[in-house]
Amino acid sequence: MSETKKPFLNNIHLFRAFAIICVVAVHTWHIPSKYKQGHDGAYLLVEQIREVFFHDSTTYFVFISGFLFFYLSSNFNVNKYYQSKLKRVLVPYILLTTLLAVSGRVDVAGDHFFDLASVYLGGTAQTQFWYIPFIAVVFLVSPLLLNINFSGVGIVLIALIPLLGTRTGTEITFWQFAYFSPAYVLGIYCAQNYEVIKNQIEKKYYFLISIAIISSAALFYISNSTVFFGPLRFNAFESVQYVQKISIIGILIYFFNHFEEGRYKLLDKIATYSFPIFFTHSFAKKLIPTGIIFYNPGNVSILTFVSSILYVVSILFLCLFLCMLLKKLLRRYSVYLIGI
Repeated sequence: MSETKKPFLNNIHLFRAFAIICVVAVHTWHIPSKYKQGHDGAYLLVEQIREVFFHDSTTYFVFISGFLFFYLSSNFNVNKYYQSKLKRVLVPYILLTTLLAVSGRVDVAGDHFFDLASVYLGGTAQTQFWYIPFIAVVFLVSPLLLNINFSGVGIVLIALIPLLGTRTGTEITFWQFAYFSPAYVLGIYCAQNYEVIKNQIEKKYYFLISIAIISSAALFYISNSTVFFGPLRFNAFESVQYVQKISIIGILIYFFNHFEEGRYKLLDKIATYSFPIFFTHSFAKKLIPTGIIFYNPGNVSILTFVSSILYVVSILFLCLFLCMLLKKLLRRYSVYLIGI
């Protein structure tokens, strides 16, 4: 492993901004049912677009985590690695989950210890929190992956596993690991062979765009009905989602590589605060009543559609502002609450 400090990769940094925008969108972009009447067209359109383009956006974060794990592993120290993950990931997760439990926002039956333990272990306090117990296990075994030089055939076989479509929603299961972990390994492989992979992406850029378009079209078709296959009833929608997300990863590595470092300050700021935004966007969502953004514009569905987009943007920027404010107020202690 090289001891030389690797150069800053602006394209991967900005990719984090794209990833968190997608995660916020999938969790917040909707038209509340009380505004649905008379606007079924807008309601169904939002539901379909959100699921087709933003569902499974966690794949982006898993890939980025694997990539940066290897890319920044010069002079790797396992103790410092675990301490960093404990401080920046697990402690904020535990504190925020505890805050939700104490405030009564988590469904725990009285003083049942095992109910509360399942909340922590299953990440059920908020929709996005399932990712923390999942990635904690991945972090735990990651040092074992450092010295593995994945072969081309080996990485292809690993990368094909999610095609089984085994995702189990937000439930932590073996099948959940089978679906998302290959993206982490793929991230490691891309970091190990970054220049080669980047050159291949440049050569196959339009092919990747074609795959993204075809898979997106297939998702629009499949989203109208649930398609299962195999004896374990794997989900075809999740299979195609994986194809779409991997193709988009390649596209964005190329696309953001042409962005001048430091020029796109808003994207840079969103990328810097991507993990705090991940932790807190559900909290920010509760601070913006839907009535402020949505209104009943007769039968004009387009206004309802535009309102739904403004709602997501409002949540994103409110969350960014609050995270920056917490960083300013708490200074070095903010890492224990929002991970930065």
